[in-house]
Amino acid sequence: MRAVYPEGPQPEDVAEIPMRRFGIPAEVGALATFLASDQAAYITGTTINVDGGLAKTIF
Repeated sequence: MRAVYPEGPQPEDVAEIPMRRFGIPAEVGALATFLASDQAAYITGTTINVDGGLAKTIF
């Protein structure tokens, strides 16, 4: 049996994202850089979504 993988995000998938675009790796990297910096030294135990508003839950 051979695995079948999806071809990746399709343009119509953007309609579900409130910011109407896919994120880029640099945006996740910017958050990681901030969290590793001294400016984030007092941040603990939180969830930060980098999803353009896709998650519609309140944490």
